[in-house]
Amino acid sequence: MTAVRAPNHPAFLNGHFQPLSDSVAESVRANQYGYVKTPSFFQCAGSNGKKNEDFEVELVTNTALMNTLSTDSIYALSGRMIALNNGSTPVLSYIQDTVLRISASGPDQPDFTNKSVVTSLGMVISRREVATQALDTGTQLEVIVAHCDWDGE
Repeated sequence: MTAVRAPNHPAFLNGHFQPLSDSVAESVRANQYGYVKTPSFFQCAGSNGKKNEDFEVELVTNTALMNTLSTDSIYALSGRMIALNNGSTPVLSYIQDTVLRISASGPDQPDFTNKSVVTSLGMVISRREVATQALDTGTQLEVIVAHCDWDGE
């Protein structure tokens, strides 16, 4: 009898990403297509906007090897993210045709902090209303979600 493995439920992530270094195109025997991997991050600041944390991800796509992301640009993209329980960097798999170059990176870029959206399965283990210091937002809902069936570790 074979053991039934719990299915993986990747999170769907939509946001703006700036590469930390240039993309690396992996190819075997001079193929024109393969995996293009790019280290990047998305910015989170918490409900009050005071945490200012960058969460690293590895952006991966299977495309023509010339479709790389450059460190001097910011991109909007959507993809599926799987975060393993072993502490490794989460992997965000995206489709190259959906990548949109937003602007050049630098000090004059718009603020993309807390502008990422994650959609996923999970169980709400905590929720509360949080009063913010900003005059235009009032209170916000802070939700902590526990995920399971992501990997076998």
